[in-house]
Amino acid sequence: MQTIYIMVGVPGAGKTTFAKKYLSHAVYLGTDNIRKELYGRELTLRGRKRVRRILYDRMKEALSTGNDIVIDCTNITRRRRKALLDKLPSGIRAAAIYLDTPLMTALKNNRRRKRHVPMIGICMMYQTLSEPSETEGFAKIYKIHGDMEEKHIMKQLYRYRKETY
Repeated sequence: MQTIYIMVGVPGAGKTTFAKKYLSHAVYLGTDNIRKELYGRELTLRGRKRVRRILYDRMKEALSTGNDIVIDCTNITRRRRKALLDKLPSGIRAAAIYLDTPLMTALKNNRRRKRHVPMIGICMMYQTLSEPSETEGFAKIYKIHGDMEEKHIMKQLYRYRKETY
């Protein structure tokens, strides 16, 4: 069964790294990439609605291929996740990949990359972050801790993918 993996976590949590490493079989859609296409940079508050609209259009197009999909953006609130889940046609399984990263780790990761989200922004998002739950409509939720061993992560993902086919 086709699955859409929805990344959840503050900037610097490791969402993009995780998606590219463990979900490379899926079509990757990220709002950072869309912002870079539109505005020449990944970090900008301009055109949020436009970016979301393009994301939803690309998601719809990717779903028509039958491939699994990864949606890579913060998705830190239930409201934001609901807006995304409401766009899914029936028969598509949604799995949340929640990167439960300590604030200090996210801040440290943010400092290491080329594009820096302002520290105050990450702190505010961290306070707003709500853990996803199955009551939102997710078939499965993976809670990934920063100290999880790779073999444990792989075993969870493999088991889930096996169950869905």
